[in-house]
Amino acid sequence: MGLDSYLTMSVYYPSRNFNNSKENIDTYKALVDMSNIAALKPYLEGPGKNEDMHYVSIEYDIAYWRKAYGIHHWFVENVQGGVDNCEKYFVPQQAFFSLKSATERLLSMSKADMDKDIELTASLIGAIEMENDWYLDNIQKAFNACSFAIDVFDEIQDSFSTVSFYYRASW
Repeated sequence: MGLDSYLTMSVYYPSRNFNNSKENIDTYKALVDMSNIAALKPYLEGPGKNEDMHYVSIEYDIAYWRKAYGIHHWFVENVQGGVDNCEKYFVPQQAFFSLKSATERLLSMSKADMDKDIELTASLIGAIEMENDWYLDNIQKAFNACSFAIDVFDEIQDSFSTVSFYYRASW
């Protein structure tokens, strides 16, 4: 047993935009076809089209951490309002800038400097992880996930879809 943490991205394709052009309708149909659920086809075709189907959502796993207590603690304190209850939490865009800055700073430090800046180090790594060399992999993975999320937010502004990121953990 131990801590497993996940960062996921949900991309929402609203149906109202799929009705605007052939390209959007084809994209929508392709997404539904990929799901391989035959019952969805009537939602796309003919007079029986269901107006209650508002969007298609695709969820991607962005990052997975195993026993990354410091990273988990950061999310609990900065995203979950101090509540550690294994629920799924929305991660706002600003959180990625904050975590990226902290991880970037740690990655640029030597181990001796990390020992001196105990507040930053403990908040993202944790005392247990400092005893192992693999903690830097967790920090690098957090940095990469934040960089990816920031890039996605920049790119999605000009798209007809929307995106949300979520963090959850289980013990």
